[in-house]
Amino acid sequence: MKITSGLKLYCLLIITAIFCSCAPSTTLRILKPADIMVSDQVQSIGTIDRSMPANGWHNFFEGLITGENIGQDKRGRKEAIAGFTNVLDKTPRFNIKAILTELTGSKTGASMAEPLSWEKIEQLCNEYQVDAIAALEMFDSDLDYSRSKSDEKYKDKDGKEHTRVNHNVDRRMELRIGFRLYDNKNKTMVDEYVVSANDKESASGDSRDQADRNLKSIDEQVKRIAQNAGKIYAKRIAPLYITQERTFEKKVPTNKDAFKNALEAAKREDWNKAAGIWNTLATNSTDPKTAGKSCYNLAIACEAQGKLELALEWAQKSWKNYNLKSGRDYVEILKGRIADQKKLSEQMKSRSKT
Repeated sequence: MKITSGLKLYCLLIITAIFCSCAPSTTLRILKPADIMVSDQVQSIGTIDRSMPANGWHNFFEGLITGENIGQDKRGRKEAIAGFTNVLDKTPRFNIKAILTELTGSKTGASMAEPLSWEKIEQLCNEYQVDAIAALEMFDSDLDYSRSKSDEKYKDKDGKEHTRVNHNVDRRMELRIGFRLYDNKNKTMVDEYVVSANDKESASGDSRDQADRNLKSIDEQVKRIAQNAGKIYAKRIAPLYITQERTFEKKVPTNKDAFKNALEAAKREDWNKAAGIWNTLATNSTDPKTAGKSCYNLAIACEAQGKLELALEWAQKSWKNYNLKSGRDYVEILKGRIADQKKLSEQMKSRSKT
């Protein structure tokens, strides 16, 4: 199809409009508190695998029946510990030490055995110079296959239409892994928690066998789910950094140059300059839209500087005084951040002393 110069110009204008309409934003690095509180006395954690089935033959025969690969659960247990440890390495709260000791748990590994004795926990903590033990105490995987057939129409090289049968297969895997966290300093079990994670792989082929061969490696699937499950538990016990995006209000009817200068300063993360300009506009502008959007952007600048209470004040003004809908949503976000900050201050209290 021949594209006219007029059509080219129209497409160019559309593309330009899309790019120009993208509002500027900034990314904040935020330390999120853990779900549970761990004693100030716990500064270091050792990770162990205590999920090896005491009855290995049971898992061997179960694998023959379900189609699981030999050694699949053992590799999965290692990946769960790796996912858990790798995430904990990134927390400023604890020092993490991977302990290679492998202990037997329940008979089948599908449930948790009785908790480890405090004598054993103390022995491990003394030997590896840690304050607590995070133990993987259950690892159970289940495989399920579902199959179907579907007709697919296609044309040969002569344009003649034919129908062929596709064989479809879905392989669903579910992992249930259990952790316990033993605080040796206070001789208390801080947490006992089971994580459930699942994943599905799909493939098709011109025969059942071909469809099965087209499925991705089962070991890769186990690795992916196990690591993810370990990461989920790590986030439960340790404060971790996340990133969140904040989008600025862009267009104002008045004071356009000053507003633009503030946005440019924000892009450079020159928060003092950006905040100063927006403060002046929010306080002195007689146009409600300019004042409201300046209040909102000033709230973002304050949050970026860690001034959460002040950020909340400006966000509330943008909503209550100027009816800026984005301000209403931002108020709730900031209230959540302030609540998290109080929780985080408690969790990081011991680190602030060092």
